[in-house]
Amino acid sequence: MTSKSFAEVPQDMDPYAQFEDAPYFSADFDSCKLPAQLACSKVRAVCHGIRAPKPMTHLDQTHFDASLKERLRSLGFRSPSCIQSVVWPAVLTGRNVVAVATPHTGKTLAYLIPLVSRMLTETDYLQLPSGCGPLMLILTSTWQGAHRIYEQVNLLVEEDTKCPKCCVLYAGGSEDGKEIPIINGCDILVATPHSFLRFLNNYERLIVNMYRCCHLVLDDGERLLEKYTAEVTAVLEEFRECQKQRQSCLHISQIIVCSTMWTSGLNWFLRTYIAQQTPLVIFSSFSEAAIYAAVPTVTCYVEPHSQNDALLKIVKANIGRKVVVCAAGRETAIAAHHLLVSQDLYSLLLHDELPGAKISEVSSEWTSEHAKVDMPILVIQDKVLPLTNIRDAAVLVHYDIPELSQFNFGFRYSCIADHMRSFRDEQVSSSAEQPLCPNLKAFGRCERQSSESHCSYRHHILPKADHAPCWSYLPSQGSVRISITKVTSASHFYAQILQQRNMPSGSANGNKLEMKDNLELQEAMSLLSEYFSNVENRVPLDEKATPTVGQVYGLEASADQFERVLVTSATSSTPAPASVTVTHLDYGGQSTVSTTRLFPLPPRLAMIRPLAVEVYCCGMQPPDNDLSWTFQADFRAHNLFFRKELVGEIVLRLGNTLWLDGLVFQEKLSWYRGEVQEILNDEEVVVSFHDYGDSETCRLNDLLEPLPWMMLLPYQALLCSLAGLGPTLEEWSPKAQCVLEDFGYDDNNFNRRDLSLNVLPYDPVAHKERTMDIEAAKVIDDIPDEVYYNLDPNNIFEDLD
Repeated sequence: MTSKSFAEVPQDMDPYAQFEDAPYFSADFDSCKLPAQLACSKVRAVCHGIRAPKPMTHLDQTHFDASLKERLRSLGFRSPSCIQSVVWPAVLTGRNVVAVATPHTGKTLAYLIPLVSRMLTETDYLQLPSGCGPLMLILTSTWQGAHRIYEQVNLLVEEDTKCPKCCVLYAGGSEDGKEIPIINGCDILVATPHSFLRFLNNYERLIVNMYRCCHLVLDDGERLLEKYTAEVTAVLEEFRECQKQRQSCLHISQIIVCSTMWTSGLNWFLRTYIAQQTPLVIFSSFSEAAIYAAVPTVTCYVEPHSQNDALLKIVKANIGRKVVVCAAGRETAIAAHHLLVSQDLYSLLLHDELPGAKISEVSSEWTSEHAKVDMPILVIQDKVLPLTNIRDAAVLVHYDIPELSQFNFGFRYSCIADHMRSFRDEQVSSSAEQPLCPNLKAFGRCERQSSESHCSYRHHILPKADHAPCWSYLPSQGSVRISITKVTSASHFYAQILQQRNMPSGSANGNKLEMKDNLELQEAMSLLSEYFSNVENRVPLDEKATPTVGQVYGLEASADQFERVLVTSATSSTPAPASVTVTHLDYGGQSTVSTTRLFPLPPRLAMIRPLAVEVYCCGMQPPDNDLSWTFQADFRAHNLFFRKELVGEIVLRLGNTLWLDGLVFQEKLSWYRGEVQEILNDEEVVVSFHDYGDSETCRLNDLLEPLPWMMLLPYQALLCSLAGLGPTLEEWSPKAQCVLEDFGYDDNNFNRRDLSLNVLPYDPVAHKERTMDIEAAKVIDDIPDEVYYNLDPNNIFEDLD
């Protein structure tokens, strides 16, 4: 088979035809020309990290190689885009960088231009060990992306022996014949992860290696870290190991990640690999910066005629905080401003028909000092927002959604840039009152955290909330006996702790458990029952009364059944009786009830600690990696466990939540008398239960020393043999053993039968000579209380053996 050159390939299949257009050097929106700034002077970007360098807003301000500058000017390069102006100085100073910007804003040239300039001017690279490895490795997820970067590098460098050489590797034909160019000298290697690792491993690091690599770049980080996690991790570990082994005095180790969006993979990469190396996290996309900072977002779905009411409710709920209301149109902004003024609210207005002096005046009024109770509300049109210097708003209200401009919607988040949480902040943006994600607690993961429908719960452990002193009375180790009061799902319950069981440290008897009954539970239930047994105390709240949020009330759950609840929120007053959302302190869960079902409680009852704890059963998840349990599974769990007592080992406690492993439902007898027959190891022994005639392997921690009075009763199980019966061969067949065992149980094979048998003198000689099989038991039905079995040795079933 002969191969064709690209000249012989049909034009529509020519891969190079996709790269014939001129390179993209400028952004659609030159935000560097705006008079305002956010994280850096004169640049609309968010930059988090220590000692962020000053941005470079003009090519003349840079310290790039002179020939490279001239090359850029000849290619029509005018001025850096927003992301380029802040990434350039960071890359030049050797900082690790994570840059997030919208597509087609020049992210690739943001790192290529300064790195190529360093290779052209710096002599430090001469200190590196000799070899054929690249100085810069650029990884991208697709062959199109690899070839695009390769073409951009070739545009920046001239065909000169002093200029850095570039090679590209990707599957599907590009790898063929690349060994010699790489050996002859490759300063910049552009590759897909799989292709690079193949060359690395197949040639045992003789042709491609990272011994000389100083700069590792992930060009499309969002896809690389999601689709090629294992491969990227392998490259990162190789990069780290080579940095450790490098004997040269040159210690350049720079990692750059570019992305169009912030993802959980980027967050993992940042905190795992470069968080301790003073990186810079840079955003020119404010909507992605809001996702990175986990800005709490609340969506209100209202009818058009109720939009103003919703706006007033939001604004009045945030009195004392700076609020920005963004609108797409001028008329909409003016109408919203007049609405706020009509309610005697301190409102400012900016729209595109105001003169520049007025815009500056309003901006100055916004930034001036204000009393806490007199914070301004700014209603602003999207077109005017880039002309202001507003970044310290505490609340951002999207009064409407721009129909044609995604940029305008994302740029609104620039108003709250000062309040965006940095990756260096110890505290996360979600407050301690925000509950931990139920999926995270149940399955250890939350897929909605990184999906389009972002999870609104907290996904971080906060000592303030999860290790609060108010929950220190709950056990954190040992085992507990609980009573299930509410089944939420197949692995999620609410329960009351009946008993704690701990192994005391330093105890002389290592297997002696320390048990502690929950007397507080018994006392609280007794006090609550005693209080509501008096009819005079059963006076519900008035229909017009508004319960206080955060206060404990009594609730009539059913007829003559009362419990305590904590009011967490209340609805606005309506003609009908108001309803409130309550947390059930004694039985767990939340519900919405009418205020007429609530009863005032005396302080002695309201001050009692919550009696219900949240419980998750460890080691359980829905089949086939599903996201939730089916209704059938939840219903089955409810039937099995509701109002039952279970025992489980505590694995973890966070706040009011326990994770239990080995959650066991103990039925019938709780304790059995037994004798240790054999010690298997430090944790397991063989125990013979003489009251039942069988033995079992048990854990040493499950055994307790019996009290003397427990051993006064003789063992109840007797060893018996059937007289005159024996196997035809040396041993009974399994079928014969099953027949004999069935004699002792009813038809459901569950309840033991009471048997009455004749006791005969034991004759060893006669017993040895007579070997017969069991025929079948003839049940005498005329005795109602006892069942007699007559074993007839004259009838033999041959097939039992």
